[in-house]
Amino acid sequence: MKGDVQISKELNRKVDKFIENLSSNLSEDKETIRDFRDEMKVNFTASIIELLKEGHSESEAFDIAETKFGDADNLKEDLSGAFKVRNRGNKISFFIAAISLLISISCFAYYEKVDAVRNEAFPNDLQNELSLKLQEGSAVNQDKVEELMKNHKKELKLVALYKEENNRMVLKNLYPSDFDKSKIDKALYQFRSSEYSFQNHNKEQYEMKIVTTENRYSSY
Repeated sequence: MKGDVQISKELNRKVDKFIENLSSNLSEDKETIRDFRDEMKVNFTASIIELLKEGHSESEAFDIAETKFGDADNLKEDLSGAFKVRNRGNKISFFIAAISLLISISCFAYYEKVDAVRNEAFPNDLQNELSLKLQEGSAVNQDKVEELMKNHKKELKLVALYKEENNRMVLKNLYPSDFDKSKIDKALYQFRSSEYSFQNHNKEQYEMKIVTTENRYSSY
């Protein structure tokens, strides 16, 4: 999806409700709260529009944008604390700082997810059955992978395997197979995950996305 993108009235109302909930604990005058909500809406809507341009549906875009901002209750506490110590003589500077606080929290949580899991061991049995076999050009036993995923269900939420075709990565296999494909991106944002690429002996390019069951926001 390219060019100008407009969100629907229904999504617009959903965004308003999210922002109202986020700022519901603020003990400020109505004008200050209204100005803050306006600034917040501009930033949150911009995130949604970028996701729509990437091809996500409105529902997916909202869910991903909301998840990127982390736990709403924790954000409300951070925001309330920031308002309590603000310099009332410089409202514009404060709004910039408050919005930056929310964006920095969400960006930190998103970009640290790859390194957080990259050093954790991907179960050897799954490595042998998936990545190693693909690199060797051997056939993957799908039933065995499904069984291994069940064995590791306490640690792993999903494994998505992509292959490059016509200069783009195409989803080829998803484990467990009954996982909703439309929820992959949300899971990547919400749970600690890792991504890596490799080639087989025919120089075919693959990408694997591994999502654990550990919520990325549990420590915030």
